[in-house]
Amino acid sequence: AARTATTSPGKRVVLMADSLGVGAGSTGGLSYFNIAKRIAGSAVVSEASINASVAGQTTAQILDRYVVEVRNREDGAKPDVLVMPAGTNDLIQNVPLSTFAANIRSFHRNCIEDNITLILGTVPPLGTNAGQTVSSTPENRALLSQYNSYIRMYCAKYNIPFIETNGALIVKTGASAGAIDPLYMPAG
Repeated sequence: AARTATTSPGKRVVLMADSLGVGAGSTGGLSYFNIAKRIAGSAVVSEASINASVAGQTTAQILDRYVVEVRNREDGAKPDVLVMPAGTNDLIQNVPLSTFAANIRSFHRNCIEDNITLILGTVPPLGTNAGQTVSSTPENRALLSQYNSYIRMYCAKYNIPFIETNGALIVKTGASAGAIDPLYMPAG
């Protein structure tokens, strides 16, 4: 019997993030999701991929949506990959490392159960501009370091790919070292 040739549509990816995934403060479609799709291309990331990000949500709130957005999708589409770069709102709300870590482990367990590749992202720093709604403090910088150390350690231990979101968005040197680079901050 003749077989019909098909081309690979790429992986069906679901992004579950906070405002980083939505692109809060950006213009021209510069959300994390749209940039990743554009860089990877449709051979890697299917056009059927879904941005299930919600601005302002903590990892616990995102985890609460997992069953509806991933496991039991209304459209029946099973994702191949779940990308979860989140934690900024946990940081703002001073969620303890133990709770943040438990949420990461739950995402991992869910993905194993559903045979979905998990990709985690480190948490970006908060800004330092006085005009921002939330500015970085010594306390949340220490918590941020704990979150990101945990993500890096957990990913290394379980061979989970991760995106160094924090490292890509911070000022590397000078008086503002460790703060979010103003290039990535919304104007105004």
